[in-house]
Amino acid sequence: MFVSVNCISLWACAVLLFGDDEKVCTHMFRSLAFITVVGFIVGQCILILRAYAVWGSGFDRLYAVIFSICSGTFAGIFWTSSKYIGGVYSTGVPALGMTGCAIFFKNRLGWVAITLFSVVESISTGLMIIKAIQHFITIANLVVIVIAPVSQLLFIEYFVFNRGPNPLGGNKRIHGRRLHRSKSATHKRQSVYDVCGHAISRNPSMASRVTVHLTTRLSTWVEDWHLLHPTFIYFTPRPIQLSDQCTPE
Repeated sequence: MFVSVNCISLWACAVLLFGDDEKVCTHMFRSLAFITVVGFIVGQCILILRAYAVWGSGFDRLYAVIFSICSGTFAGIFWTSSKYIGGVYSTGVPALGMTGCAIFFKNRLGWVAITLFSVVESISTGLMIIKAIQHFITIANLVVIVIAPVSQLLFIEYFVFNRGPNPLGGNKRIHGRRLHRSKSATHKRQSVYDVCGHAISRNPSMASRVTVHLTTRLSTWVEDWHLLHPTFIYFTPRPIQLSDQCTPE
């Protein structure tokens, strides 16, 4: 179908460039103009249907109103275009010794169709842009919710295994790092990292249970909060409240 339309369009253009008969020039120009208008309308319909699909594809009163407005707009476009194209006539060649068709118009209704086309396309494109921005914000929030807990998990594991207190005392090396026993290790306000590090140093198998606990807590947060308050994960103290879970057996 598209090949046939393109062939007809090329043939009409060739006739308009090299023809000299008045009737042939008029019919060819009108045919080419109608094909162009139909192509514009099909493109607008595709854009409107895409915007409609992106915005939820709901059948309600709002959809009925929008459908009626679009149908009326396309009807106005088709009517003004037909009037504009119907007012086309030709006088044959522009002058003696020349080839091609001299085209004249009886009215100036073309600007009405162009304006309606511009309004419909601007609205449809704007709706698509708004939805694209909303999806971008949603994806950004999802990345924050997924990446932030994982980064905290990695930080806690690194701190526990590489910077935890040494239960053997003295200046021992753990994973190539020289660590000193903190003077406040026995303080009541000892940090949760020291507690976890001491417990895991005594019982290495507890590391897997701590990791499972962290993963479970993070999964629960994602299920509960979904995409709401992504900064909650950054500022809440809950991710490091693991002192009860790290008590050595």
